[in-house]
Amino acid sequence: MTKPLPVIEIDIPTPEEEGDEIDLVDYFSDFICDGMGELGGELLPALNLDTKDERATVYEVNIEDVEVTDDGVALHYSYSYSAYYGCKNMDYADDENGTVRGKKMGDKWVFARHVSPEPRSTLDEF
Repeated sequence: MTKPLPVIEIDIPTPEEEGDEIDLVDYFSDFICDGMGELGGELLPALNLDTKDERATVYEVNIEDVEVTDDGVALHYSYSYSAYYGCKNMDYADDENGTVRGKKMGDKWVFARHVSPEPRSTLDEF
């Protein structure tokens, strides 16, 4: 039996002064990149960044909108990827959108890690 993947916990921000608003798009964007500005922040494993092309590399992720409810949060994001086909001397690029939801647990939002499905094979049909 496989162990479940650890969840990703993000602190729920609290305004410094009553009446202040926190820009949640900026707040969550800080968890997408590492300290050097490269993709690799702690929230990145929760996002479905699957591409239509197995050669593609994701090079940009943007949090577009954040919806907060009493029991959780929904992050709407976009991501860009590209692939280079050397034999054809051709570049391919595309953009996708996604949504990830987190549950409120105490003073944290908790996100499950995304697990991509196994690629299908024609052997599966035999």
